[in-house]
Amino acid sequence: YNGPELLEKIRSFEAENGVTSKEESVKIVMVTSRQDGPSIVSSFCKGCDGYLTKPYNKEEVFQALAPLGF
Repeated sequence: YNGPELLEKIRSFEAENGVTSKEESVKIVMVTSRQDGPSIVSSFCKGCDGYLTKPYNKEEVFQALAPLGF
């Protein structure tokens, strides 16, 4: 699977197994070289929790993870 496909599979699996709250769901940060608006919007619409584009540095990783409680 590619990233967006895997994101959809994970969210579908959660829905099928009764995971309905954001607190219970797997935290997913997309890490990709795609910086275009449609890719970013699509990922968030499919349920990602964060989006990080390559190349990235350590500070950007921390910024992406901080809102998720890491």
